[in-house]
Amino acid sequence: MPYVNNFVVCGHMTADIQTVQGQNGNTCYFTLAVNRGKDAVDFIPVRVSEKFIAKTRDRFVKGAAVLVTGRVESGSYKDKNGNSRSFFHVSPETIQTGVNGNFNAGILFGNFTADPEMRQTQTGKNVISFSVGSTRRYKDANGEWKDAQTSFINVSAWNGTADFISKYFKKGAPILMQGSLRSNQYTAKDGSKRTSYDFVANTVSFASRPDNAGNGAANNAAPQQAPVQAAPAPAANPAPAQAAAQYSVPDEYADFGEIIDDGDLPF
Repeated sequence: MPYVNNFVVCGHMTADIQTVQGQNGNTCYFTLAVNRGKDAVDFIPVRVSEKFIAKTRDRFVKGAAVLVTGRVESGSYKDKNGNSRSFFHVSPETIQTGVNGNFNAGILFGNFTADPEMRQTQTGKNVISFSVGSTRRYKDANGEWKDAQTSFINVSAWNGTADFISKYFKKGAPILMQGSLRSNQYTAKDGSKRTSYDFVANTVSFASRPDNAGNGAANNAAPQQAPVQAAPAPAANPAPAQAAAQYSVPDEYADFGEIIDDGDLPF
C-alpha cells in the first residue's frame, strides 16, 4: 500500500519544550501555535526524540519560531492501568528554528475506516466527517519491510468537496487529500478542557493501491480526480513580538505530564 503522510507546520511555541523519560530514551514535546485566520489559532503538538535535537535543544523556548516537516501520528491505546488513551502529534523528519511564519499544510493518503457521514450546519453548508487509516512501512534490522502502527486520522471536508466525497467514497476506499491540520478546544461533560484534532481536506483525489503484482489498481471507474479547489492562503507572517499576543495557551498544554506518559506509548 502506498504511504503518503507529509506535513509542514510553521508557528510559535506555546511553552518551553518538555521532556518525558521513556523505555526507549527521552522524548520531547512542544506545541506550535499557528494562525488560521484573523481570530483563530490552531495548536499543533510535536513529539521528537531528545537525541534528534540535542545540539539545538536550548533554542526551544516559549515564543520561539519553529518550522517542522514530518508525518502525523494519531490513534488510541491502553495505558498501564488499562485506561483508554489517545494521542495526536506531528513526528518530525526535519526541524528548523528561527523561521518566523504561519504555515500549516499537508498531503495525506489513507483508506476510509467507515462510510463518511454528511451533515449540514445551521447556515446550510454541507460538511462531511470520516476517518482514514494510514500505515507507514519501514525496514527492520534484517532489511525486511514491516508495517508500523497504523495512524487513524479524523478528516472533515466542506461544500463541494464534501458532496464529491459523499457521492464517490465508501468504507475501505483509498483517497489522496491536500489540506491542513486543525485543533478544536472544547469542554467535556466532566467540565475538563480538552482538544480534538482533524485534517481539513481542501482538495481530494481518487487514489490507487498496488495489486499483488505491484501494479496500480484503480479504486473505481469514476473520474480520476475531484474538482480542484484552491487551498486557502496562509495568514500573514506576524513579527515575533506580535506572536505572543495573537494566541492564548489552553490549560491542557500547561502540563503535558497529565495527558502524555511516554512510557505508556506502544511505540
